[in-house]
Parts: sequence; C-alpha cells; structure tokens
Amino acid sequence: HIVRTFADEFALATTDQLIEWTKTPRGRLGLIIMLDQFPRYLHRGSPKAFSYDEKARQLCVDGLRKKMDKSLTLIERVFFYMPLVHAEDSAIQEQSIRLYQDLV
Repeated sequence: HIVRTFADEFALATTDQLIEWTKTPRGRLGLIIMLDQFPRYLHRGSPKAFSYDEKARQLCVDGLRKKMDKSLTLIERVFFYMPLVHAEDSAIQEQSIRLYQDLV
C-alpha cells in the first residue's frame, strides 16, 4: 500500500527533490516519516532499510534547532523524534529519551 500510494513522493524525497517541504513543520514531518519509516517497511530484512537514517536524523535535528516540533501535535512529535531513537550514537539516543520524557 505504501509503495502504491507514495512511490512518487518517496522517490522524490530520497533524491532531495522535496526540499520545499522542509519549510513547514508538517512538511518536514512528512519527509522524516518517508525517510525514516518507509524504508523500514519497503526493505525489511535488508541493510537498505536503514539507508536514509542519516537524512531523516538531519531533518529532525535541524527542525529541533528551529523549534519546528513545538507546533506539532503530540503524536506528530513522536514520529518527528523517531530518527533520534534509531541513531547508533548514545548521546543522540539520550536526547531522544529527554524529548519523549518532555512529551509525557
């Protein structure tokens, strides 16, 4: 279903052609979800499932710097922060814990 519905947008997102979306909190969230979540479903069991993690993390970190997350709903913020959870770096993981604790 994801492939059929969002194949064009996913292809554009993975080639940096949706940069305009980064200008709004929900647009940035859409990109984060596409780059962080979609590959995990599309390429389950393959290293390719994690191939866009860094892009998603950069979108998240930059959005946090700009306080874009503050205008999102709680459930939207859960997905906005998800790339930090997937990070291999313990300092980034700790940042995600603090962000989720703030949501509670």
